Amino acid sequence: MINFEILKSENKNLQREVDLLKSIVIRLDRKTTEQEIEILELKNRSMRANILIHNLVKMKMKINIINNLFKKHFDLDVRFVRIHRNGLTTNGKPRSITGKLCDFGQKGLILKAQRQKVKNKVSLPFRVTPQSPPQLNEKRKKLYGLNTKYRESGTNTKVVGNKLIFPSGNVYREMVTTPRAEDIVMVDNGEKNKLDRISTVTSEKISDNGNHFVAEGIETTSIAQVRNFYKKVASNPIYSSANHRILVYRVTDSNNNIRESYCDDSEFGAGRHLLRAMQEKGLINRACVVIRWFGGKHMGLRRFAIMKETLNDAASKI
Repeated sequence: MINFEILKSENKNLQREVDLLKSIVIRLDRKTTEQEIEILELKNRSMRANILIHNLVKMKMKINIINNLFKKHFDLDVRFVRIHRNGLTTNGKPRSITGKLCDFGQKGLILKAQRQKVKNKVSLPFRVTPQSPPQLNEKRKKLYGLNTKYRESGTNTKVVGNKLIFPSGNVYREMVTTPRAEDIVMVDNGEKNKLDRISTVTSEKISDNGNHFVAEGIETTSIAQVRNFYKKVASNPIYSSANHRILVYRVTDSNNNIRESYCDDSEFGAGRHLLRAMQEKGLINRACVVIRWFGGKHMGLRRFAIMKETLNDAASKI
């Protein structure tokens, strides 16, 4: 004979344990996010006196040689703590050089001197950029791209640090952001049913050197639908184990203006490449999430080509 009181009690205990696990997951996610922000800040500080020197042909990596180059072309007495070349050779191009300056103040002088040379249309054998973490580099590229678009449309925005500021003083905010743990585990049954009703298409899965890629796509007419679609993909138990879930979308609003953006989900540069691919193909009112499981081996730029392939495959099925 079934004892319903015991079943009710066990069910209540199970629900309490599930709620406890949800709370722990949310707390861990928040702590992880805090740590990631702190690590990013530490990385950025450690690079504050660093510059990157690009397009410099192969030469002996000696500090005095680099010092002489800056003296010759910028008329600056620059001193480095150390210098080294970065990464592997790509397409025959010279590898960039990281230089740590003895004096942080010289960084601004170098960049100012370079801007003046460019303004005067003086040719230089190399190019200098400040070094910062990839996250910040990609964020700034995105903000400067948005700044250009807003200015072309007559809105006098400006980039200040890592923010895009409107004339009113308001700060640009992303319309869609990567779902957090609490956005997923706290979904109630009503919202689950709503997400389940979203019809999606799936690309063919591509594997390369232990890395796996697949894309989900939908036809959409609103940012709210894009947001729910991203949450649906992030809530998928299979996709939850992926290292990256990169969202890219292009939607027309009521004024027939295109609203487009992306979320890299820590795969820096991927969203920018995928959005460009959508623009080149003229894809409108589409949203795609490219999912990648990292296999332990870095793929360089080849990973973006594979991501575009899965995106195009998903888009063709919509």
